Amino acid sequence: MTEKQRFEIQIPDSITIGAIPIQIKHGKKWDKRCNEERRYGAFFGDIENGRTIYMHSKQQPADLSSTFIHELLEAIRGTHDMQITHTNVCTLANGLHQIFEELGITFVNNKE
Repeated sequence: MTEKQRFEIQIPDSITIGAIPIQIKHGKKWDKRCNEERRYGAFFGDIENGRTIYMHSKQQPADLSSTFIHELLEAIRGTHDMQITHTNVCTLANGLHQIFEELGITFVNNKE
């Protein structure tokens, strides 16, 4: 049996969702914002202040990848004003994380 290939994808500093730019703040200097919210990740956004995902740096690799997927879904929900519950976001994020892990894909953060 051959070993499964693994792919580490660097979490970018920004991403576009539906033609809307989303800033991604990650690395130790953004941990305070996550601590204030008591979360490992958070999405905040509106037209006037822009849209931003914050990611806490002190997570295990699988947890960081899962949090990133979750916050991307939160950004999609917020950007498109989707009427789905947070429970639905959690369920979708968990399922997508499992699929990506099975495919050997992990999102990583190499920022300090």
